[in-house]
Amino acid sequence: MRRKFVASVQYTTAQLDYDSATHIAAMQGAIAAATKIAHKALEDAARAQEAAARARNAATEALQWADRAKGVGLAGRPGQEAGGGRRERCPSDRIGQAVG
Repeated sequence: MRRKFVASVQYTTAQLDYDSATHIAAMQGAIAAATKIAHKALEDAARAQEAAARARNAATEALQWADRAKGVGLAGRPGQEAGGGRRERCPSDRIGQAVG
């Protein structure tokens, strides 16, 4: 009777053990892949944060230059008023004008 039980249950038990080991390996692989993806996402987030910080710094610097430009204005040029007035023509202004 024991021999019959061992003969019938042995292969079923071995198959269940194999299925369990396969499932465990698959889950370990999925966890490793998810860990790799999460690590890459953290690296990308750090790069994005660094780029945003550089952009904020560049924006601050641009505003400082704009303030300096407003402060200087065109008052330094003869015949010009700060904040408006006649502007000097450049050669590209003449393109498309009728010659006459």
